Amino acid sequence: MNRPFLWLSSPLSRRDYLKKVVSVGGTAAACALMPSHRRLWGQAGSVSLPTAAVVPGRMQVRTPVLNLEFAEDLGMAQWWLPEIILPGYTDKGPKPPQAVHWQTDEKNSTMSYAQNNEAGDAHLAVEVSKVALGWRASMTITNRSPEVWPDVVCVSCLLLHASHLFVDPEWKQTYYRTNQQYKTYHGRERQSGQPIYQMSLVQGRRHLVRSERHIKKWGFTVEPSDDGIIAVTNQQRQTTLVTTWDSTHHLQANRKPTFSCIHANPYFGTLDPGASRTVRGCVLLVPGGLDEAWKQARAS
Repeated sequence: MNRPFLWLSSPLSRRDYLKKVVSVGGTAAACALMPSHRRLWGQAGSVSLPTAAVVPGRMQVRTPVLNLEFAEDLGMAQWWLPEIILPGYTDKGPKPPQAVHWQTDEKNSTMSYAQNNEAGDAHLAVEVSKVALGWRASMTITNRSPEVWPDVVCVSCLLLHASHLFVDPEWKQTYYRTNQQYKTYHGRERQSGQPIYQMSLVQGRRHLVRSERHIKKWGFTVEPSDDGIIAVTNQQRQTTLVTTWDSTHHLQANRKPTFSCIHANPYFGTLDPGASRTVRGCVLLVPGGLDEAWKQARAS
């Protein structure tokens, strides 16, 4: 039974290792030997094996998502414009268009789309322009349903899982401003919600009608956002990534690795049947700290 450990004197792939162990003692032997295998390699400074294999999940299309690439191949953020339309309720409402046809205007460095959703009850027009420090956007929503939509919010997700530099799994570099002070999202007092999901209502806004599911999942910080601006800093690169809209309802952040996202969710107010409203926002990469990031975000 000591024979399998002799093979550890030379590096093996996980697949080759399992083949050799199973050939000696079957699946039970492989399970019994795996912890020792990790300990031996760990002492030598090698990478430990996972306790379970990674298996496939669901397939899905996220649209309309726009890639915001950083210079020098340093990663990218992905702007979901929008992820969800909330007409005064957290768990029901018109869906954004799924088959989005982005139009590119290279001369003016813009990308845009304008179309109905598949159900025909909402029309969205989005334009994103590249500027010196990042990107500016406008979003126009039209209510094409026969119903009044109160307190319309478009959830605008900024995915950072591919950004590398701004992934913040503990929220220790993710900031908002409350009571005229910058505070991290780490350790904020909340009244409900799961630890990895967090929101902050902007001062002066009122909550949408929230479902029980939403209350159990998302916890709002007790201290509201002063201004609807949220940012993540990268001290090594001396850069702050910041996002906001000129009318923001609430901030949002999600620590799940597949998202690692932050949000400033634009607020459109009440839309009667046939009514439209436009909100403008930005995603900026600002050299310097929080004061400069807030200054540039407000100016955009």
